[in-house]
Amino acid sequence: MIRNIKDLQKAIEPYIINAMELTGRTIYEKLKEKVDAYYSEEVFREPEKSTPDVYQRTDMLKNSLFEPIIEKKGNTYSFSTGFEDDYLTYEYPGNPEWKRNIPATGQDVLEWFNASSHGGIVKGKHDFWDEAIEEINSEYGGITNLFKQNCKKVGLPVK
Repeated sequence: MIRNIKDLQKAIEPYIINAMELTGRTIYEKLKEKVDAYYSEEVFREPEKSTPDVYQRTDMLKNSLFEPIIEKKGNTYSFSTGFEDDYLTYEYPGNPEWKRNIPATGQDVLEWFNASSHGGIVKGKHDFWDEAIEEINSEYGGITNLFKQNCKKVGLPVK
């Protein structure tokens, strides 16, 4: 029985958490799909068009994508997913012997990820981050609407 606001908060908390987990998972999966597409985009030369011939892949971008984390501060819940902060500041050594070597951070790589570029020097065909956001908007009506859909899915009626 709900007698006060504290009882109400306690009653709906599991629904909110479940809906946030579903929402975060959907966003994470969309980002993962885009990272996988980035790694397999055929923009390099033969014989293997998805393998760089101008730099060596470390999979650090792929491995830095983290699954949703839900946090509660007071009465506020939030979740985060994306790329680890340590990756953003990581400095790739590159190959100083290569005349077109471009030193880069993880942040640089993510910017190239969204600027149709691999390694800052090879032209790709996609702006992967923008595409992920556009797909979430078109498939779910945006993140807020996705959360509302997931609230309904877990049994918490919302308008």
